[in-house]
Amino acid sequence: MDYWVNKYGRAADVDAAMDIYDVSTGDYEFPTVAFETKIVGLANDIPSSDGVHSVRIEGLDINGAQITEVQTLNGATPVTLANSYYRVNRAYVEAVGASGVNSGNISITHTGSATLARISGLEGQTLQAIYTVPAGINGTIVGWRGDAAREASQVAVNASLRLQTREAGKGWRTRDTGVAGTTRGLDRKFQSPSAITVKPLTDIRVRVTAVSTSNAAISGGFEFKGFVDQR
Repeated sequence: MDYWVNKYGRAADVDAAMDIYDVSTGDYEFPTVAFETKIVGLANDIPSSDGVHSVRIEGLDINGAQITEVQTLNGATPVTLANSYYRVNRAYVEAVGASGVNSGNISITHTGSATLARISGLEGQTLQAIYTVPAGINGTIVGWRGDAAREASQVAVNASLRLQTREAGKGWRTRDTGVAGTTRGLDRKFQSPSAITVKPLTDIRVRVTAVSTSNAAISGGFEFKGFVDQR
C-alpha cells in the first residue's frame, strides 16, 4: 500500500544556518524520548469563542508507531495531550470560531523543553520541512524544493540549502544540495533508480547552511513516497 507525504516549511527570519521550520530560532530539537506533551494557544482559543477550538496532532510514539489525536484548547493555559509524543510530524486547526484561523501562535512542547511544533499565527497548520518516517514504512524521497526572499525590501537573497537524512542511531547525511534565491527557485525531482531510499524511523529535513543577507524568508520541502510492508 502506497504512503505519500508532502512536507513543506518556512522560516520567516533567517540570519544564519538553521533548519527550515516556523519557530525560526535555530536548529530544530529532535527529542530522544517520548515525554508528556502539552499544547497552548491564545486566551481566545477556547470552545464557543471566535478563536481556535481544537487542533489535530499527528506524530509518533517512542516505538515509531503513528499516533494522532484531536485536542480541545484551553486558551493560554497549557493542556496535556492524551499521547506522549516522540515526534510531532504535523498539527493543524480542526474546529474554529468566527475568526476562521488561529490569530496567534499555537505551540506544542514537551514539558519544560523546546518547541516540538508550532502553528504560527494565521497559518492554520505547522510549517516545518522536517519529518520522521514511521515504523514499518520504507520508501524514497522523490523530490525537494526551496525558495528564498527578503520580505518588505528589494534586497536580493541567495540561500544554500541541503536535503539531509539521519537513520535511527546514526548521524546526519547530506543527500542533495542546491541554491535558491530571489531570481531562482530550487526544484529537484528524482526518478528511480536515482530516488533517495530511506528506512523506517529516518529523520528527514531541509536545512539552510548559508544565507547572503539577514532577515531572509526561506521556504523548503520534499515529497516522500513510502509503502507499508504487509507481509
